[in-house]
Amino acid sequence: MSIRHFFSKPLVVLGIAVLIFIAFHIFRPQTETIQLREKVWRVEVREVHHRTLSPAVLLYARVESSRTARMHSALNADVTEIAVREGDRITSNQTLVRLDDRDSRLELRLQEAMLREIKAEIQTENQRYKKDKLNLQHEKNRRHLSRQALDRLKRLSKKNFASQVRLDEARDTLEANTLAVHDRQFSLDNYEHRTAKLDARLAQSESERDIAALNLERCHITAPFDGRVTEVFVAPGMRMQPGEPLLEIYDTEGLELRARIPHSYLPSVRAALREAYAMQATATVDDVAIRATLVRLSAEIPENYGSIDGFFQVSRGAEVLEPGRRLNLNLSLRSQEQVISVPFDAIHGTDRLYKLEEGRMRQVTVSRVGELNGEVLIRSTDLMEGDFIILTPLPNAMDGLKVTAMY
Repeated sequence: MSIRHFFSKPLVVLGIAVLIFIAFHIFRPQTETIQLREKVWRVEVREVHHRTLSPAVLLYARVESSRTARMHSALNADVTEIAVREGDRITSNQTLVRLDDRDSRLELRLQEAMLREIKAEIQTENQRYKKDKLNLQHEKNRRHLSRQALDRLKRLSKKNFASQVRLDEARDTLEANTLAVHDRQFSLDNYEHRTAKLDARLAQSESERDIAALNLERCHITAPFDGRVTEVFVAPGMRMQPGEPLLEIYDTEGLELRARIPHSYLPSVRAALREAYAMQATATVDDVAIRATLVRLSAEIPENYGSIDGFFQVSRGAEVLEPGRRLNLNLSLRSQEQVISVPFDAIHGTDRLYKLEEGRMRQVTVSRVGELNGEVLIRSTDLMEGDFIILTPLPNAMDGLKVTAMY
């Protein structure tokens, strides 16, 4: 049998193929199994120590003045002098603006003359009253004498010793004297009414005189307090109408700092205000130390804001502050117990950090209570004394990640 004939049989070919497959399987190269190892991240840690600390909060404040005055003209008058310029510092009662006072002086002289006239009328009325009282007694005496004369003539007339003409004349005299008594009495009875009318005219005249004097004073505009000039609206020669603005000033003693306080700190802040605890805040402006005290909170919270406005009274450094200036303000809160100080990088989001537990990261929820010396103060019931907080801000930080501490 030839070799060619032998290999042409199907069973032989199949057997050879099986033998080749078995040979390849037996003599194939052996591959080693690769075992994946979990990566261990090296992290910096800090041991937990609960302490009593006074936290601080960084606020962004704006300088405002609670006493800003816009001075207006009260008269129709021309501006004759502008004694200050924008930015000038002023003192109380310092001259700011002068208006033409000639019309006001003439009006004051007129009102004073009218007042003197009314006072003279009152004096005349008082003298008249005294005279009427004296004359009334004389009129009564004359009436009494006239009545006696009439009675005598009546007796004589009955005896035909007096004529009818003399009797009629006596009656006329008595009537005239009686009328004089009544007129004098009427004048005395109306004395109080006349003096009341004169007193009313006197009061009116005095008021008009005082208004004229006040208008004269208003020609000389002075500063109501120590402060600074923020804006001047007029120039010499301008004709002013009542109510038109002259200039604007603010009181340097009334400067306040307005800053938004986050809601998370409001319980502590409100408790301090209720207990009259002075919460101090500090800042630095132009190398000058600023000190202020929180005095009140705003009465409303703006919509969609997670904060409320607090107002700080400046007690030091007000001379370098101007309304509108913005500054960083450090508010010192009341001492807090059982708080932990950690770097800002250790906080993930707003209220999470990780602690080291059995070589792995464990997520812990915390609450912020403030800041101190460039670190954030936190409190959490899940952090015990002696625990280790992970400080390294890993980008892939998650619960259960394997780490090793760098002490």
